[in-house]
Amino acid sequence: MKKAPLTHKHKKALSATTKRMYEHLLQGNSLTALDGVQLFGCLCTTQRLGELRRIYNIPICGEYFFTSNGKRLKRYYLDADYIKQHKNSPNRPWDTNQTTNPTNI
Repeated sequence: MKKAPLTHKHKKALSATTKRMYEHLLQGNSLTALDGVQLFGCLCTTQRLGELRRIYNIPICGEYFFTSNGKRLKRYYLDADYIKQHKNSPNRPWDTNQTTNPTNI
């Protein structure tokens, strides 16, 4: 089944938790699913990061690692070049003034 294209309406639906996760990553920090629960109270961290990838095309990288007790987790982070370009920018990907709405033209 073909997915429907994302519209401006979808871009407005970003939660405050997702925005906080983005800001956390933008500071150069990494994030695991467990960190998402502990830091943000979010049980679906990977879903929120997936929204940032799909809706805003943010290049979130991930790598697997093993904990001291042998469990495999995935750590998510932003590429250093992306952070350099966007860290000091006052605009965020979800700011509506960056996009044009074709219905208003």
